[in-house]
Amino acid sequence: MSSESSFDIVSKMDMQELTNAIHQTEKEIDN
Repeated sequence: MSSESSFDIVSKMDMQELTNAIHQTEKEIDN
């Protein structure tokens, strides 16, 4: 169970990083 929960945490962190990267790219395109 602990390995599954830690994987879930990593997935959420990866999604946050992905979201940040997308927003950064959109800002650069707008400029």
